[in-house]
Amino acid sequence: MWRSALQENPNNCTNAERRCGPDSVCNSLTEICEPRLGLDSLAPSRGPSSGGPQLSISGRGFLPGTQLRMGQWGAPIEPLEIVSEQRLSFSLPAAPGVCGWAPVEVARPGIESARHEELFSYFLSDLRFSAGQPVGTSASNFTTYLVAQDLNGDGLADVAATAFGQTGIDIYLGSADGSLRSLPRVPTDAGSYHLAIADVDGNGIPDIAVANYTANTASILLGTGGGSFQSPLNLPNPGIFTVHLFDADSDGLLDLVVLTNSGKVRLWKGDGKGGFAFASENSIDIDAMLALSADFDADGRKDLVGSSKNGPALMLYRNLGDGTFLNVSRNQTAANAIHCLAVDVNQDGRLDLIAAEYKAAQASVFLGHGDGTFEPRRAYAALPGSRMLASADFNCDGFPDIAVSRLGATQILPLIGRGDGTFDPAPQLTLAAGTSALAVAAADVDHDGRPDLLVGVDGTTPAVYSLLNASR
Repeated sequence: MWRSALQENPNNCTNAERRCGPDSVCNSLTEICEPRLGLDSLAPSRGPSSGGPQLSISGRGFLPGTQLRMGQWGAPIEPLEIVSEQRLSFSLPAAPGVCGWAPVEVARPGIESARHEELFSYFLSDLRFSAGQPVGTSASNFTTYLVAQDLNGDGLADVAATAFGQTGIDIYLGSADGSLRSLPRVPTDAGSYHLAIADVDGNGIPDIAVANYTANTASILLGTGGGSFQSPLNLPNPGIFTVHLFDADSDGLLDLVVLTNSGKVRLWKGDGKGGFAFASENSIDIDAMLALSADFDADGRKDLVGSSKNGPALMLYRNLGDGTFLNVSRNQTAANAIHCLAVDVNQDGRLDLIAAEYKAAQASVFLGHGDGTFEPRRAYAALPGSRMLASADFNCDGFPDIAVSRLGATQILPLIGRGDGTFDPAPQLTLAAGTSALAVAAADVDHDGRPDLLVGVDGTTPAVYSLLNASR
């Protein structure tokens, strides 16, 4: 009798999954076909790690008894309002220190749960960095320029740094515990200042080009692995100030592009084996100090940007693909920019331009049109002596932020991006007394998924400090 009665009940799904429609599933406890659980969207899709905002989930199958979990914290979120079978409403739980995607899961007793890994992400609501700690054991007591990049192929951030007026570059290798250790100084010619890193000989190991201001040479350091380099190849370059490694003549090989303090752009053609031959020299209206190379017009070729030698403006020269460059825009600034970055700050797929205006104590943002031209500048009060810039998503909200170093003082100023090309100032970061922030770069030094800051300073030995991202 019992078995016959079950077979006659059209709502019973025991041993008959086919009786449930495509949007239903058999509840293993009630043996009744019930709506299948599903997740479609969550709004807003980002929220602070401090929690609090009201969120709404759209989906299906939200019947009485539905539970919601976020992240890896286990306990269901309470209170949870079941607004309808298609919508849930709740307050975002706090997750101190959590950054990035948080898995979202809905469940009902007897029903297979629905889970989505990339429906919602936390950002860090309380931006803070640890007190600066010296790293490495270099003999340098000041660092004027540094680059954070993996130099030994272990996937960890390393540092290459120069000290203006001195000979050689300092290499700091990253470790799994977040510390950096220094290697013996890599020899170059005198007056090492600016550097560029790329694989110029095609062996998969990063190589370095160094601008030696005092010796008037460019040193080519071919990497041998493990953060070590061959003896330098020194190329004569009168007035050299910055070096850039990219394919300037469209032959598929990396070239060396040198900018001088006399308004010259000099091309050395690469042979793909680590060798370079002088090809041309042309006039250019760019002050060579920390000029920038990036593809601003999306043609696959890197262009040149820097301060004009004829008044406060940023000049963009388009790479024509034959080793020459054509000026296509002049962008007015309040004072000469000492450093520039190329970052898509408004998330439209086109590179924008950020400049540190030293004498104006400002950071300026120029939104790119994607053709080498820009909208008029948006200025942000920064710090007197604003010298260098670094960019990363420091608060993990999906938008680029900026850090500005201050020459002659101990402060670093973070500017937090809103994702639309505008920024909000955050509390200043202070280094150890007696130091001066000269250079700054961003990298995840301690491998916790949050970008940290590396600062080159004047006044201590060693002259590189790490500021670990301790945001909550």
